[in-house]
Amino acid sequence: MKTGFSRCSSVALGFFLSLLILIIQPSMVSALEPPVIKGSQQASTGGQQVLSVMNYQTGLIYTWSIESGGGSLSATTGQQVTYTAPDSNPNGENNPTIKLSVEDGGEVVSDTLSISVNAYTGAEVAYVIVDSELTKNCTPGSPRTECEEVIWFHNYDCSNNPLGDSWCSGCSCSYWGGDL
Repeated sequence: MKTGFSRCSSVALGFFLSLLILIIQPSMVSALEPPVIKGSQQASTGGQQVLSVMNYQTGLIYTWSIESGGGSLSATTGQQVTYTAPDSNPNGENNPTIKLSVEDGGEVVSDTLSISVNAYTGAEVAYVIVDSELTKNCTPGSPRTECEEVIWFHNYDCSNNPLGDSWCSGCSCSYWGGDL
């Protein structure tokens, strides 16, 4: 019985070591590094941007494609391409996902970049700076003085361009204590 047990153990151990050697053979470990896309995740409708491979390796062929969404690419292969966003983007339906793939020895690895295409071009107010001034129509009182005040609203768009002013006049304000 002892000899049969050690013979089975030797066979099992030999099989395990053969399997382990097969698993960690260097020829089976991938050396192909996945590509990384360099580019912005935002674009304006009709706008262009250059997309490039951040970790480019000479001698490999890099393939670009639009996996979903809209727009176009200036080329399908290369270290860099120019992406042109679509002219419209209703409900975000044309937001693209760009795919970059590289192949070496039958192994393919890839990266994707999702871009949000902004179709907004309006000039609505983005922010307001509020200012005020007191008029000379003050009614002294004790302990407070009642005055009329003009409140100015200086309106600006997202690009810091002034869009004009609006105001509120005749606003009643109370000031407690002290001279005005």
